[in-house]
Amino acid sequence: VVEIFPETDIDMIRITVSYRGATPSEVENAICLRVEDAIYAIEGIKKITSVASEGSGTTVAQLETFADSDEVLDEIKTAIDRIETFPQETEKPVITKASTRNKVISVAIFGDVSEKVLKQVTDQVRDELSELDSISQVEVNGVREYEISFEISDLMLRRHNLTFDEVAMVINHA
Repeated sequence: VVEIFPETDIDMIRITVSYRGATPSEVENAICLRVEDAIYAIEGIKKITSVASEGSGTTVAQLETFADSDEVLDEIKTAIDRIETFPQETEKPVITKASTRNKVISVAIFGDVSEKVLKQVTDQVRDELSELDSISQVEVNGVREYEISFEISDLMLRRHNLTFDEVAMVINHA
């Protein structure tokens, strides 16, 4: 059974500039508007939103689905580096890419074999999927971990002058 979930695109680039001691109004005029003006014409940007708060301004550029986020990131960095009118009290802008394109697939592995064989096949599939460059994360659910059990008779414990706790301590430290 294979289920494919719909892809959601929320690629964003965030530009944050600290402006110590500035009011939200000062941040808006000195930071947010200048950042927006610098990046508004960059191809691949779908929407720009800014938040001015006390001492910091954050602008988020939401990207078009066709946009190459690395190229847009480089263009934004270049545009921000050209801004010479930030107040002297500002810190260097922090520009980060937040990519949350989720391509999710759920694979169920089943068969008329032992649980051990199913776990081995699941581990093999997980390892092969993890090696693919296009897959960043593989998660296995519903599989029990391997378990080892020991059965020790009272007769054997007495014969070797041991307690169950002593045997358990040796096993736990092995």
